[in-house]
Amino acid sequence: MSFRGSVLAVALLQAMLAISRGHESAPTFLDMLEDPSDISTLVKAARFLATYGYISPEKGETSPEQMNVTEMSTAIRKMQRYAAVNQTGILDQPTVRMMNTARCGCHDEPEELKDTRIEYYASAESGNRRKKRYVVAGLNFKWDKNDITYKITNYPDDSRSLLTKVQVREDTARALKVWSDVTPLTFTKVSVDEIADMEILFGSYHHTDLARDPTFDGPGGTLAHAFFPNSGWGEANGDVHLDDSETFTHREFTAEGTDYFFTVAHEIGHALGMAHATDRSSLMFPYDKGYIPDFVLPEDDTYGIQLLYGKNPDAPSNDGVTTGQDTRSEHEVCRRGVDSLTMVDSVLHVFSGNKFWRFSETKDIVGPVEGTVSRDYFERLNAGTTAVYTRWDGKLVFLRGRNYWIYDATSKDQAKAHKMANLGGVPKSPTAVMHDRDQRHTYFFKYSKVWKYDEQSQSLVDGFPMGVHKVFDGLPKKSRVQAAFTDEQGDRYLLVGRQYYRFPNGQDQLDPDYPKDFLVEYFGCQPE
Repeated sequence: MSFRGSVLAVALLQAMLAISRGHESAPTFLDMLEDPSDISTLVKAARFLATYGYISPEKGETSPEQMNVTEMSTAIRKMQRYAAVNQTGILDQPTVRMMNTARCGCHDEPEELKDTRIEYYASAESGNRRKKRYVVAGLNFKWDKNDITYKITNYPDDSRSLLTKVQVREDTARALKVWSDVTPLTFTKVSVDEIADMEILFGSYHHTDLARDPTFDGPGGTLAHAFFPNSGWGEANGDVHLDDSETFTHREFTAEGTDYFFTVAHEIGHALGMAHATDRSSLMFPYDKGYIPDFVLPEDDTYGIQLLYGKNPDAPSNDGVTTGQDTRSEHEVCRRGVDSLTMVDSVLHVFSGNKFWRFSETKDIVGPVEGTVSRDYFERLNAGTTAVYTRWDGKLVFLRGRNYWIYDATSKDQAKAHKMANLGGVPKSPTAVMHDRDQRHTYFFKYSKVWKYDEQSQSLVDGFPMGVHKVFDGLPKKSRVQAAFTDEQGDRYLLVGRQYYRFPNGQDQLDPDYPKDFLVEYFGCQPE
């Protein structure tokens, strides 16, 4: 929605200013303003955060004395993440600028998806040093068929629209093709009198009789919204609504309008089960980016939609994206071996040389079969990495030689080098590292020994280092662990040569079904 001033809210916030003067030591919302005199920005920010689901509607209208500074700052940081600006927790100029940018009306983290949304890493485009993700609403929020019907119920108001009906139909078909080109999905247009799976309609303000259908806000602000499949909206499941107060355009650069094709392609993504992404290059980035000539679906969005529906069986077989194991024979990792392993959001990341690969829980490759160059995804990793682990807070720690780097998956700001010597007592140049999130202990492996480091006290656990076979019963004596990781259930895996060993969570005894050949299981290499 666009920011609209509220006399009452301004008066309340001015009252808060007076209150704050009597309590100088207590933090107030004024601390989150670059210009403390700009009270109206606070009003607008609260309304914005409530509109897009970061705080409840009631809290968007609450009186100042009832507002929680910590909660508000947390909400701002979340918003900043999805706006791809620095997560400062304050209403700085880049943040306010994005709040004034037209965008999709869907919430960035919908409450109904709290327990279902799946967020994966995906590779960066060549030359792009930022990490990117794709996000799907959840495996339940998808169509249970591949042949989907759609209809365009109405068209923009002729009195202000720059679009013709022919252009609406053309751009809608082109937007659907963006998604069908990379999946088995097909879209069939039906007449307005027929029942369709996906209904595309234009409306202003209160535009349907559907309970809880969000109201549009006039020109600017919210451009459109859509409903996930199977999401409890009844007949509106999978529908797309566009704000008819907007001036939509067709294949032109203009500051006066919004590109219809890009808007409807984004909303169709929601109608198929895609959620908002935090990367600016993604089609599912929530904010408008203007007209993009010769648009091609970014690879991050491609990976996400293929997670839900699979690949287009008629697409060329060399498109670089695979979900099976039939292309792994004579893989380069079979020759080179594995350097390090870590699990991120249920996706196993395998590092070898200057590349890495991602695998789903079913051991299927997620992303390019030829791998992703690490430096295109993780800045400063020009020479590869010897060890990596994911901490309890979701941050990735890479180690090489006497240095380590900490990467925040939610920030575009990349890591600077730290000295291993700062981690008291752990070995320099470890061959493998593994993190126990429950205990917040990190295991450092070198030669046939293991060091257990307490991340909270920042010190070694008493009794360490120890022989690795004494800590992990069933591991051969003098084993040299070259890679290790912990999965989402807390089970621990140690790689020795090509063999990997599983130790269930809470147990230091080997799973009797192990060891197994890691390269055979994941890369389809020939057994030794």
